[in-house]
Amino acid sequence: MTLLHLIKFPKYLFRCSGVDDFWLMWDQTVYISLLRNIYHFTRKEEFAKWPAFKGSVGNACLAFCKDSETDSGTWHRAVVSQINGDVGTVTYVDYGESGPVKMSELKHLPTCFAVLPPLAFRCTLDGINSTENDVHVDAFAELFWNSYPVTAQFKKMKAGKLSVRLFTSDNVDLTTRLFNEPSGHFGGKVEIDSNCGQLETA
Repeated sequence: MTLLHLIKFPKYLFRCSGVDDFWLMWDQTVYISLLRNIYHFTRKEEFAKWPAFKGSVGNACLAFCKDSETDSGTWHRAVVSQINGDVGTVTYVDYGESGPVKMSELKHLPTCFAVLPPLAFRCTLDGINSTENDVHVDAFAELFWNSYPVTAQFKKMKAGKLSVRLFTSDNVDLTTRLFNEPSGHFGGKVEIDSNCGQLETA
């Protein structure tokens, strides 16, 4: 028997390149708490001597993400996807951003932070094809934000992404709504569900 996993997302949509490539975060409260704990850990005096990253592609680490306009930044959990000399490419697993980082700015991931699974999921909308992607990307983002919270039904893995169906709190399929209603003319906001972030299995 196939199990369909349901997660309620409190309204967090990241890195929406289109209906075939977007990231969802299922609990921003946990994310904020995690960032706070990492911040306090990296501010400790002994962090200066914390072991550097010694792993390889596919391994988890702490990566320093610089602000684009300043030299300041913050540390985040990440997975190394590529190493080219003294520069690596990482994906920040809790919100889906990717980018280059100096290898000297990668640290060993402490066990206390490694036990928590990634908080963001790379997804593709089930039931669409790539030719529909560009036409509907803006409408999809608008529809998502006007329909929170949403429930994601995980159907299958597709090219390394979770193929999902998205539903409003009153069980309206966003895929059907996206392709059957005029772009930019979707319904009003729904009431925020107090159970947002609860992991369910059906």
